[in-house]
Amino acid sequence: MYKHVNKKTSIERVHPEGRRLSYEVANKINDLKLPGVYLVKESKRNYPYKNMLSHTLGYVGIDNQGLSGLELQYDKYLTGESGAIKYFSDAKGNKLNLSDVYLEPQDGMNIQLTIDINIQKSLERELNNVVDMFNPDMALAIVMDPNTGEILGMASRPDYDPNNYKNYSQEVLSRNLPIWATYEPGSTQKIITTAAAVEEKVVDLDKDTFYDSGSVKVDTAKIKCWKAGGHGHQTFMEVLQNSCNLGINTGTYLNLKKNLQIT
Repeated sequence: MYKHVNKKTSIERVHPEGRRLSYEVANKINDLKLPGVYLVKESKRNYPYKNMLSHTLGYVGIDNQGLSGLELQYDKYLTGESGAIKYFSDAKGNKLNLSDVYLEPQDGMNIQLTIDINIQKSLERELNNVVDMFNPDMALAIVMDPNTGEILGMASRPDYDPNNYKNYSQEVLSRNLPIWATYEPGSTQKIITTAAAVEEKVVDLDKDTFYDSGSVKVDTAKIKCWKAGGHGHQTFMEVLQNSCNLGINTGTYLNLKKNLQIT
């Protein structure tokens, strides 16, 4: 403090020691009524739900600058403009007897997410149960409205409290698993392909058939069935039941081509 008060500057900001003071310390400084010493209130981002949706929301630094998640992505929109009191002074910094100019601070914009708080709470609770029961290295869950693509809930473990992000490792902070830990859908995609073919009425699951020889060549690529030698003659219901690679990928396409006259 001795170094601060002896600097020959018109304004000396005590940083970082003079920031984030407790009310007790601030009151003691205020009671001293030191000439030229002022206390300024600062805003601080607060996350009332703590760990909930932590990776998605992200966190901010000491100056409320976004460092992760939506806080970082939309920082320029969320950040407002600071206010100020401008006064006239002479070359030595002495205030002149002229009216001050007050610049009102401007709030940043608000962001409304598609997250449903009740669904999010359920996700968080169930992931906690999974961690308690199985102690996995990681866990994640997403709830999406298939009609609109809106994300109604998203959570992962391990998570963190954005109010105290400094207590966590960078590995925990930087991994939003539902986005970061992408995984090939594999055979689960076959349900979507089949459902589309049925909905468009280009495949009859019980009447249409497909012969699985074990492999087929498409352009320069050779697609193989997971079963050596293939499944032989099947209905498309059996194709789905057997998770037949050729039947889903090739047979469904050939039916689409035949019915929709694809060239």
